[in-house]
Amino acid sequence: MTKPLTLDLARSIAARLVAARGATLIPSTDPRRTALVYALGAVHSLSGSGWDVDHARQSVTVTLPAVGEPLASLLSLIPGVGGLLAQVARTQDKTAIYLSPAAESDATLLLATVAHELGHVDQIARGGLAWCAAYGIVPEVRAGAEAPCYGQDVAVLWPLSLAQTIYTSPAILCDQARASLAGYGLDAESLALASGILDVTRRTLEHGGELPGPCADVIAALRAEGVL
Repeated sequence: MTKPLTLDLARSIAARLVAARGATLIPSTDPRRTALVYALGAVHSLSGSGWDVDHARQSVTVTLPAVGEPLASLLSLIPGVGGLLAQVARTQDKTAIYLSPAAESDATLLLATVAHELGHVDQIARGGLAWCAAYGIVPEVRAGAEAPCYGQDVAVLWPLSLAQTIYTSPAILCDQARASLAGYGLDAESLALASGILDVTRRTLEHGGELPGPCADVIAALRAEGVL
């Protein structure tokens, strides 16, 4: 690594990239994030998905669109948690990324997380609130949204691991992403869809390719700073 990736540098890159997409970063101490984590935990507990609230409190970052009063009803359609999502979204003037404590405390994880969440920011910008409601209701939509965003994670983690001589591989990183997808309430067909998308990510990175999307912006910023 030509230049070390410090947490201050990662925060600066993250702030620039998030602002460039018209979104905002919310710290983990914001009470709205606490409410979101517990609400999502309650829904997952009722569904028996095995989602771990303690893990989520420390490690899960959430992206939520801003909504006006007339459109909040679309988010309210999401079973169980829709009412709270709409209530929190009403307090935002732009799409917001609610960072986890883990992401805030580690430079590499922060940039991988930001690449992932900016993928959701782009999805929200393209699909609007109807897409957000479909994400919460339809497993296939959720799988088709999360797998590419986990690919964004992997595409940042892989070059940084090479630069830091940390032993891993695209296959290992994609397997870790698959394990994370177990907490999204996906059925067998949706998991197969997500796994297939991650296979494309793995093969691309194994053959020296790079992915488009927010990960490319993160990597370009790291190269400009002399980290990669």
